[in-house]
Amino acid sequence: MRKYLLFALLSTFYTISLHAQSSNNSIRCIYLENYIKDSAKPKDIRQDEFALDIYPDGKSAFYSVYERAIRTSRDSMLRIGMTANEIINQQADMPRTHQYFEYYKNSPAKGTYKCYDKVVKMYCYEEKLPSLQWNIVPETKELLGYTCQKATATIDGRTWEVWFTPQIPVAEGPWLLGGLPGLILEAVDTEGIFHFKAIELKNFYETLKEPDTKQIIRCTRKEFLTLRQNYEKDPNSGLKAITGRNLQIMGADGKPLKSRKKQINFFEKQP
Repeated sequence: MRKYLLFALLSTFYTISLHAQSSNNSIRCIYLENYIKDSAKPKDIRQDEFALDIYPDGKSAFYSVYERAIRTSRDSMLRIGMTANEIINQQADMPRTHQYFEYYKNSPAKGTYKCYDKVVKMYCYEEKLPSLQWNIVPETKELLGYTCQKATATIDGRTWEVWFTPQIPVAEGPWLLGGLPGLILEAVDTEGIFHFKAIELKNFYETLKEPDTKQIIRCTRKEFLTLRQNYEKDPNSGLKAITGRNLQIMGADGKPLKSRKKQINFFEKQP
């Protein structure tokens, strides 16, 4: 009985603590992501961890924990003069991802977002935050000790089922999902391609820091999505469009790769 009361008190304290953080300080939600990178290989399920950093001024940052760790490690080793081969060897056992994107909501202004994403080179575009039409349904379940409610919405050709908790009253979630009366702790698209599930919630006290913009190319969202789609369809033509040079990507047979048999999945469903 004492153990139960102590657990209940600690759970209540933790909920109140995070509740207070939503208005006074910052919350970091860590999601485990399982995703099918290539639709032609549905059993090849990849994994990553994403952080959603939520700041008291309404801004948020969503990024791959794996990718940021690799980049931070690489930059540190470059600063002390390590060679490319030395860095590769040092990072050989680090978890890797091919998801280079980072999203910053309510940045540079409220109601907008900024996306950094990579196709050979790093690009950045700014857009208005989408206004999602959520359908909240009377289903609940527990996640990380919080009571969550189910909701569905469609964005960029994908329908998402999410579980949000009003106990943490911030209208945030992974990627561009948000706008509900509580933090989204789980999200899965109805095709089962992407699945985010919160595995940790904690307070943090770091300031928001976006990627270094010196080597970043500014563009519109439409321009970036078109460039990415063309690169996926025909890598060599796409590479020439990006670099302005007649570079070629070679296949396993030693011949120039003309087209991809891969069906790479993105949050934005390809037409």
